Amino acid sequence: MCLFGTSGIRRIVGKELVQLALKVGLAVGEIYDSVVVGSDTRTSSSALKHALISGVLASGASCFDAGVLPTPTLALASRGFQAGVMITASHNPPQYNGIKLLNPDGSAFDAVQRGEIEELVLGDLAAACQEASLFSLPVGAGSQICLPGPYFQFEVRLPDRLYL
Repeated sequence: MCLFGTSGIRRIVGKELVQLALKVGLAVGEIYDSVVVGSDTRTSSSALKHALISGVLASGASCFDAGVLPTPTLALASRGFQAGVMITASHNPPQYNGIKLLNPDGSAFDAVQRGEIEELVLGDLAAACQEASLFSLPVGAGSQICLPGPYFQFEVRLPDRLYL
């Protein structure tokens, strides 16, 4: 596999990564009908998230924008969806960003799932995207979600007075 590293897709941010996010969104939406997407606070995350969401919606799947949140929170939120996607480069330098794909149980995509996505991105789907207009594809439904409930049950509670 040439797209995925040890923890998703990581690249230096540029036009190529934004285009790749669109293709990954199309591929994820081809396989999974409901997808939740979140991002970290990197300045490039918004562009990547919107490109990925555009791909998911263009594929005909439903997509939900969870906003800016930590990766473990998105992993928890993924329970209500067929897949989760986190836009993050984790500990990498600021010029990097990436795409982490999650299962409903919060685990990262396994080798078989990554292979399916890579095959679609690098194979027939990539060629079809270049030949056809995205506007000719069926469009899915998208919306933003708010994650109160379960997330707040897992928040860290500090004592009233904290002495360091």
